[in-house]
Amino acid sequence: MNEISFRQKLSKTDKSGKAPIFLEFYHNAQTLVLATGEKCKPSEWDPEKQKFRRTMAGYQEANDYLNQLKERLTTAYRKLRSSDQPITSDILRNEIRPSKKAIPNSGLAQQYDSYLTFCKVNNYKPATIKSMGVTFGRIKGFIGPLSVSSYTNSVHAQFLRYVNEDMKLHPNSVANSNKHLRAFFNWCRTNNIQLHPDHATIKTEWAESDRIYLTEAELQKLAAVELTPAMSKVRDAFLFQCYTGLRYAEL
Repeated sequence: MNEISFRQKLSKTDKSGKAPIFLEFYHNAQTLVLATGEKCKPSEWDPEKQKFRRTMAGYQEANDYLNQLKERLTTAYRKLRSSDQPITSDILRNEIRPSKKAIPNSGLAQQYDSYLTFCKVNNYKPATIKSMGVTFGRIKGFIGPLSVSSYTNSVHAQFLRYVNEDMKLHPNSVANSNKHLRAFFNWCRTNNIQLHPDHATIKTEWAESDRIYLTEAELQKLAAVELTPAMSKVRDAFLFQCYTGLRYAEL
């Protein structure tokens, strides 16, 4: 089977500096070009590995979505080839697009729970699963017309009012939930779960925040404090992280 590739089209860069990612597949003297619906800044895309860099918020979910598209295209191509059916770009495009047939689906919270199960089975990082779970709690706490097939801009505006005004969340906490919702709806598309024709445009906007840090003098004071043997190990691990830049998970 010919190679499936992903390319960023810089010629279509929008005002925010983000350019869309397209799937390309050369087959039978034809080239299938399909918009993935994902976009990012050029610095957030790795053209050699054809995937989003870690510097992009939600990179793991976005890369998983690209892999799902690739798997769907591979399956569709092999199915057509084994059944001796003609293979054209239009046929392949229709095969991998979400079905236009109305598919019964339950509430958004129940579908999101299924999405969480999928992420756990596919070995998402524990920290990512935990963060997704926080968003799940906010979805369940929101009292409104929350269903996958009716999630429009007006519904999303109600959800934003809930997390902003009722829960009084920090803007970055709201952005994190928006990031998870975008990844969730991408999962819905790849699993033929019907979305509203005018599905909500969900933006992830991060706010600038103050970086809190310890000075070298403060680290030295911390190193000199007398602690119990157990807490000394915790303190030493923390100082080691500060001086080496290693994350907790890397210790």
